[in-house]
Amino acid sequence: FSFSSSFIQTQYFGETWIDFLRAWPRVRFPRGEEPMAVILAKAEASELPAVAEEFGQGIGRLAALCRKLQRAAGDGPFYLGCRTAGRLLGVHHATANGWLFLLIAEGVLQEVEKGSQAKRRASRYRYLAEL
Repeated sequence: FSFSSSFIQTQYFGETWIDFLRAWPRVRFPRGEEPMAVILAKAEASELPAVAEEFGQGIGRLAALCRKLQRAAGDGPFYLGCRTAGRLLGVHHATANGWLFLLIAEGVLQEVEKGSQAKRRASRYRYLAEL
């Protein structure tokens, strides 16, 4: 019996079942319901920040995400990695990193702590614009 799918990389059902049984305990959220995806959806449902008018919708969506993350974090800083931002916004992580840099330069964000891919730790920010 041969089995093929764009999601399943094995050929035989037994191997596929083994892969499933190993992976299933690591699933924490249904696809699309991860906390960051939910926060982004809520951010996009609200009015985009003024920075969106000046720099475009992509950067505006990122600013809206950061505003929502700051609201969730309260007075403390929030975590956001450029790879996570890129994945959520559908852009390369280098583009997301540039957008974060721009939001810092424009005074929309403050970088509180620099993240590190080697340490698997996202940067921490504060949203400084109007919440």
